[in-house]
Amino acid sequence: MDEKRIETDISSQENRSQKAANLDKDEIIKKLKRGNEKLLEYVERLVGEKRKKEILINQLLKEKENQNETLSKYEQKISTLEKQLADIEARNKSLERELKHTKLKFETVRKLLDWDASESNVIIDFERAFDKFIDFANRESSLTEEAFAIAVMQGIYDELRNIAKFPVLFKRNIISVGGSFSSGKSEFINSFIENKKIRLPVGINPVTAIPTYVVSSYEESIDAFSTRGGALSLDEELLNMLTHDYLKTFGFNMKNILSFITIKTRLRGGFDSICFVDTPGYNPAYIGASTITDRDVAIEYLVQSSCLIWMVGLDSSGTLTNSDVEFLHQLNLEDKNIFVIANKADLRSQRDLESILDEIKSVLDSEGFDYAGISAYSSIQGHEYSFVNVSLFEFLEEMNKVSFDKRNDIINRLKDVTSMYRNALKNDLKESEKQKEDLSSLISKCSINPKSQVKLSNMIKEITKKEQSLKKLLDELDELERKLIRAADKVFESILAQ
Repeated sequence: MDEKRIETDISSQENRSQKAANLDKDEIIKKLKRGNEKLLEYVERLVGEKRKKEILINQLLKEKENQNETLSKYEQKISTLEKQLADIEARNKSLERELKHTKLKFETVRKLLDWDASESNVIIDFERAFDKFIDFANRESSLTEEAFAIAVMQGIYDELRNIAKFPVLFKRNIISVGGSFSSGKSEFINSFIENKKIRLPVGINPVTAIPTYVVSSYEESIDAFSTRGGALSLDEELLNMLTHDYLKTFGFNMKNILSFITIKTRLRGGFDSICFVDTPGYNPAYIGASTITDRDVAIEYLVQSSCLIWMVGLDSSGTLTNSDVEFLHQLNLEDKNIFVIANKADLRSQRDLESILDEIKSVLDSEGFDYAGISAYSSIQGHEYSFVNVSLFEFLEEMNKVSFDKRNDIINRLKDVTSMYRNALKNDLKESEKQKEDLSSLISKCSINPKSQVKLSNMIKEITKKEQSLKKLLDELDELERKLIRAADKVFESILAQ
């Protein structure tokens, strides 16, 4: 009985367990279904959010791309603006420099145009006498070498005017340095200047535009003098700017108002009694408003001096050229100390230099030039390689010892010019007298018809008038010579009185 009941209980318990298991399984399935649904919903929500984020990311990327393009455009604009700013700044600096140079040019011209009454009073008598001389030269026609005579007299006038402005010239033996363009004239003088900041402008094109006097002095100064008596103190920078090209920028011929430049500075070698004169090349490389007169200026200043150093550039011709010889003959070098320098000798071998010096000597001898010596010299190195007769430095030492009478030199040159005219007039007068004598003899000795006799008589009258005119010109010349000498003495007296 008990066993049966136990089995029944067990069976009942199993049924209940089975039912309970079935109930739990359904519940679990339901729960799983609900969980799966929620999971699906969650996944869908995540997918939706992902799509939204992808869209947002794409939008952001697009915005970034647009911003990068905008930024690139701005960077390009900034770069363009920076370049424009740099151009403006460069242009501004250029305008500032231009303005500075314009002001400098204006001030230079203003000071040069200043009139120095004291200087004018000293030279005014000679200026008046010189004007009368030019009028005399225009009216007479006897002298065939009149162009040279006028050039010499012009040189005397300019030299007196320069001495009045720069009295130190009165006590110096003036040595003119001449030659063709680019022969190294300025560099030669530079080789004697101890102060390396003071340099005459040099270059391969025509550079020297204004004649420059260089004297040895413990006082250092650079001054420009005008044709009106004005003066302008220069610094080293402005000195180097005064070239042909710079003077062109003034828009007019500066040589009409700028007469010459002076430099006081120490010269090596102790040449205290020497004054170098740097002159323009006599044969400019091109023809222009400023260089066309270089030949005339060169002649004017080369004839002033008692001594001439002639430069030959060994980088070009290497010897005295035909044009050199022709020009030297024009200078009338009698009574002048001449020294020839084969410059830029560092460019040639010693053997070449000896041959070059021999060739130059041969040309000088064959042309009849009287010269003190010939030197192979390097202006860059300041060194002499070889020489003929005497060395350059021996020659300069000799010139430094010469007791030079500037007054008598100028008066003698002045008399040389007036003598040229006087001799020409006297020769014409003698020729006229001879013609008149011949005609008178012809009338008296020959049987001439009345018509021809009247014609010959008229010819004699014309010759007589010419004789009277020639005699009047001779008297005028004598008076003119006296006035020129008196006026020149007045300049020297004013200097000695200082």
